[in-house]
Amino acid sequence: MSSELLGQYAEAVCGCVRNKRVHDDIREELLSHLEEAVAFKMEEGLSEEEAARQAVAEMGDPLSVGKQLNRTHKIKIEWSVIALTGFFIGLGLLVMQSIAAGGGWYNDSLFIKKLLFETVSIALMIGAALIDYRRLQRFTVWFYITAVALILLTLLTSNQLNGAHYLPVPFFGMGHVDISVFASVLFLIAVSGMLAEERPSGGAGGTSLSQRTRSKELAAAQEPLLRVSIPAYDKEWAIVTGGFVWKLFSLIVVPVGGLLLLKLFSGVLIYVAGVTAILVFARVKGWISLIAIALTAGPLALLMGTSYRRRLVAAFFNGDPDMNYYKNVSLDVIKQGGLWGQGFAANVKILPSVHTDFIYPYLIYTLGWVSGALLAFAVLLFVSRLLQAAIGATDRYGKLIAAVAAAYFTLQFAWNILMTLGLMPIAGIGMPFVSYGGAQSVTQALLIGLFLSVYRLGRSPRSSSNGRFERPI
Repeated sequence: MSSELLGQYAEAVCGCVRNKRVHDDIREELLSHLEEAVAFKMEEGLSEEEAARQAVAEMGDPLSVGKQLNRTHKIKIEWSVIALTGFFIGLGLLVMQSIAAGGGWYNDSLFIKKLLFETVSIALMIGAALIDYRRLQRFTVWFYITAVALILLTLLTSNQLNGAHYLPVPFFGMGHVDISVFASVLFLIAVSGMLAEERPSGGAGGTSLSQRTRSKELAAAQEPLLRVSIPAYDKEWAIVTGGFVWKLFSLIVVPVGGLLLLKLFSGVLIYVAGVTAILVFARVKGWISLIAIALTAGPLALLMGTSYRRRLVAAFFNGDPDMNYYKNVSLDVIKQGGLWGQGFAANVKILPSVHTDFIYPYLIYTLGWVSGALLAFAVLLFVSRLLQAAIGATDRYGKLIAAVAAAYFTLQFAWNILMTLGLMPIAGIGMPFVSYGGAQSVTQALLIGLFLSVYRLGRSPRSSSNGRFERPI
């Protein structure tokens, strides 16, 4: 009788909470408190039935408790990131139409293809936002293997373009696709899964028995990967996840080495930025040394990159006037833009790659310095929201994925804007969502979708010790 009364109370409370995924946690927490109260009252001499009635009465009206828990566990949506993403996509479509209307090398197909890419990307972003991102952790090894396979496939099937490797894709007129960015994101999601269950160095943030069990299960799942990536594999390394050599190979040597072989600078930069963010947030054993090693990949990418890319970067430092042509043209175009710009569809014949790398100076030239300043402000707001969400995430795996998103978009936005202002070397990095590009649009949309899933599901209030939901009464 008493258990039925307690169960009815818990069900009445859960009936007021719309977020069904927390029902089991709430039910377990309530029943735990109620059973403790019943046991205490029975020790005072009350019958089981009377003790249950008093425990329920002291807990409070189930509707009031349920409404309070509903407010506490209400699913949150990051509307500012959604709105800013929509703004960037809309701005990109507007700029593509302006470029196409201006004539020159471009035509209406530029806008149509951009529209197609963004339609597919938005659908994928919505799908990624609606899934439970935590289910992806079980596929950590497969994300890693897929990234390696993509790199190998590109190296085996591609014809080099300007010394770099692109994956041939004979669909939708895409031709050759830069898969380095997509592969780097797959690597970063895999690394997030690898490190999510490991305790931070110094023992901060204790782990529960269930977390240690999941860590061993995850390590066992990673065993096939370790057999491939580490010579003289020892099975115990799959359990002892703090092994520095394991991290060095899995986090640095294999991903960076594979991306370097493609000779595409952007993929290496994105991976280094992302893995640095992961290590800063995860703070696992040896994280400082791993960051120092990862940062050496930037100069290494320059040394192993194409000769043309090396000359462009060298010109940034030595001031070679011939190789600084793009930078000088970009600055001249920005100066000519004026406060309000030269007008929609204005043709800039001297500025190359206006639909990709140099879209920011084109935007300023057509719509003015005011539009450039507004876009820069929107970018600052966008990346700050991503970073705040990463800091505020309570789930460790979600925190690392959000950190990857923050690092990815911070690097791409900052580098694209700064290089067109002559403050960074020209590295072939477009502006997220605004620049033209199918593979990058899909990658960026999926990453934002996962971020929205983290914001929706990975920010529930929990206690710091036992992982249970805190009692709000």
